[in-house]
Amino acid sequence: MAGRRVDDDANRSADPFAHAGTDDLMKLCRFNTDRLGVVEGPMVIDVTPALEVLPNCSYPLPQHDLFIEHLEEVKARARS
Repeated sequence: MAGRRVDDDANRSADPFAHAGTDDLMKLCRFNTDRLGVVEGPMVIDVTPALEVLPNCSYPLPQHDLFIEHLEEVKARARS
């Protein structure tokens, strides 16, 4: 999927994908076999160890997404 870059503040409000708080913007992706990456320009940086903050789960499995629940912790770990 091709994206477009928005460089000036005037265009940011017109872009539905623009993020209001760009200081917190982080593009996460999955790649290869269940790896987690941060997209930086044309590169993907492997930050899979950031997933270690997710709790172990067992049966019965949670009915919610643990990644989303712990997203801020995952992002903080990915930044370090």
